[in-house]
Amino acid sequence: METGLKKKTFVNFALNPFPMNHESDSKSKQSIERQSPRKKNDDKEKNSSFKSQQSEHILEIKQLYGKGVEVFGDRDGFDQWLIIENLPLGRIRPIDLLDTAVGIQMVMDELVRIEHGILA
Repeated sequence: METGLKKKTFVNFALNPFPMNHESDSKSKQSIERQSPRKKNDDKEKNSSFKSQQSEHILEIKQLYGKGVEVFGDRDGFDQWLIIENLPLGRIRPIDLLDTAVGIQMVMDELVRIEHGILA
């Protein structure tokens, strides 16, 4: 991705479906909130773009969330799973791993294991 995701696109496309609706101390949530436009009426801000790396991170989380909803069957089930300590992930809450690409991949791998019935 040469140019980053437009912030206006981010607001319309990605913010609502994220699992970050509940209260969380997740670094990923804090990072996304810092990167999102502060004022919805600020056209200059909404028309600017995220850096490529930030855009990739946002899209990776979006893909992960889509997989999670697919595996759990609904948004609420996946949201609950994200905030509960996970034994196969080293007793870490999946949501706390979403601040790095490696962490996102670890959570995605765990979702695939769940999908195929491979538990712990």
